[in-house]
Amino acid sequence: MHPGGGVIGAAQPLVAVVLALALAGCGGLSQPAERSAGEGGAALPAWVTDPPSGSGYAYGVGSAPIHADPASALARAQDRARTELLKRLEVTVSGRTRTTRRRTVEGGESRVTRSILDTVDSRVAETRLRHVEILETHAAEGGETAYALARLDRAAAQQALVGEIEALDARLREIAARDPGGSRLQRLRALMPALGLFAERRAAWGKLRLVAAGEPGRRLPEDLRALEERIQGLLDALEVALRPQDEPSRRTASALRRALTQEGVRVREEGEEGDLLLRYATAWRTLERDGRSFVFADGSVTVLDRRGAVINEFRERVKAGSVDAGLARDRAVGRLAEGLAARLGEGLLESVERAAGRDGHKGGQS
Repeated sequence: MHPGGGVIGAAQPLVAVVLALALAGCGGLSQPAERSAGEGGAALPAWVTDPPSGSGYAYGVGSAPIHADPASALARAQDRARTELLKRLEVTVSGRTRTTRRRTVEGGESRVTRSILDTVDSRVAETRLRHVEILETHAAEGGETAYALARLDRAAAQQALVGEIEALDARLREIAARDPGGSRLQRLRALMPALGLFAERRAAWGKLRLVAAGEPGRRLPEDLRALEERIQGLLDALEVALRPQDEPSRRTASALRRALTQEGVRVREEGEEGDLLLRYATAWRTLERDGRSFVFADGSVTVLDRRGAVINEFRERVKAGSVDAGLARDRAVGRLAEGLAARLGEGLLESVERAAGRDGHKGGQS
């Protein structure tokens, strides 16, 4: 017997175990790669920390803590995966530009027109990308976090967005063709619906720029750009006439006119006719206390069309104080005028829409 035979014989079972483990490892290569997550020794799919990449697709990974209901956590993780996908697309788009709307009214910037356009933009719902699917989810039993992997088919999403933009362009051209002429309000009644469509188009084009591999094209055509300029020009040109209801209200005329002009509104002189009539009234109350005068001012502005029909109304209440009664009143007048002007600016879109609708309807009957 070989002196070392006992050692060799004892080593044979160990060699067999090593070979078995090696073969098992080779068989494991066909399974999805996993990495330790540190959650009680559980393992995570590789896509959690290293999302896949490939031509024609975009990916996003989302996670959510598991409190009591894994299904609810998975749903939140899927939503966050879609959001993360969009964020990753935005990172890839460099040199993004933002359109700045600058219009001129008597040498100044028409902040009212810009605020109207911004209000319309805020009404548009977020454009949700189609062709986004949840490719994988993971929530280990007893784990603390749920994960989801979202994938976007960029070519399919681009095709869908191009179709949406083409449909919007067709509707905008229908509106452009129905410009009836006549007064500013009559024309605005026909053209104002285009503002919402322009906002939808901007949102859709923004998403198209994200999903397209290169320059997406489909920028606003020249004829539709002219339509947008036409509407903005009509808004800029709207003229407002002021009419105090009584003598105390007349004292705020200059302050109110100044505040409206600063907002880019064309204010007509008293007695002249405008596209909109602002009939305003003010009421005052003075209180003396500890050697100081406090002035409380209530004011309202009623917006009317040329025929005198009420369109909208805004109210404002302010307070000002000073040891000098006259100064307290002056401060209250200024604050009241600024407040009314601000409220008018906030609701001008609604006022114009109502006035334009009424003006156009009655004009069609005459």
